[in-house]
Amino acid sequence: MLWIEKYRPQALGEVVGQEPVVRHLHRFAAERSVPHLLVTGPHGTGKSAAIGCLAQALYGDGWEGNTTVLDSTDIFLQGKSSLAADERFAHLFRKDEGLAANFKRIVRWYASMRPLEAEFKLFVLEGAHSLPHEIQQSLRRTLERYSATCRFILCTTNQSAIIPAISSRCLPLTFSSVDGPAILRTLMGILEGGPRKTGETPGGGRADRPCLGRRPAEGDHAPPAPRRVGEGSRYRGGRDLGDRGDRPPGREIHAGP
Repeated sequence: MLWIEKYRPQALGEVVGQEPVVRHLHRFAAERSVPHLLVTGPHGTGKSAAIGCLAQALYGDGWEGNTTVLDSTDIFLQGKSSLAADERFAHLFRKDEGLAANFKRIVRWYASMRPLEAEFKLFVLEGAHSLPHEIQQSLRRTLERYSATCRFILCTTNQSAIIPAISSRCLPLTFSSVDGPAILRTLMGILEGGPRKTGETPGGGRADRPCLGRRPAEGDHAPPAPRRVGEGSRYRGGRDLGDRGDRPPGREIHAGP
């Protein structure tokens, strides 16, 4: 097993080199209030890992049922075959319609699902820079319509590819490249502390669930598709940070110097 998987952060406190961003994620988890997020930064800086830790901090063992992840790059690179081959979308995919129509339907359907014993769910779009402008325009309307019960997190390495109509509705979080000393300290800590057993968390528990941002390895159990729960689940955290009028200030939060 690669070290990047074996030692993937299992909690926000384990994310290295992104302290300012992690502080905000800690606050979101503590307050149970998350705005739409635009997460940017180079490859390998911990964006997907940090979002996975945020989901676990928010929902505990039920995080998979309240977190939907789509890899936009894979979908728009492979075309309709990517959606057709995904078992999660078997009841939504229509062969007689194009990629854009199917993608829009899938996003709307998952966004409309009520969260499981929570105030809102997370919808993560990896590789959001791969979304065509037509799809982004549709996504803007979806963000507004379902913001009370679904918070979108767009991950990208190219923030300029996101249209202003979406970026203005999201709080930007920027991940910086991790500096050499921080990497060295982490590696030395691994060597001094001994290798972690496969799938073991720092607290001694098991982490045998698939990690956010990677394809499940052989033997992993695929996360369950979100299900609809009873009426009454709604956002109770005061104002809805996803709405245009109440969104957080448009300042950008950076990690590192």
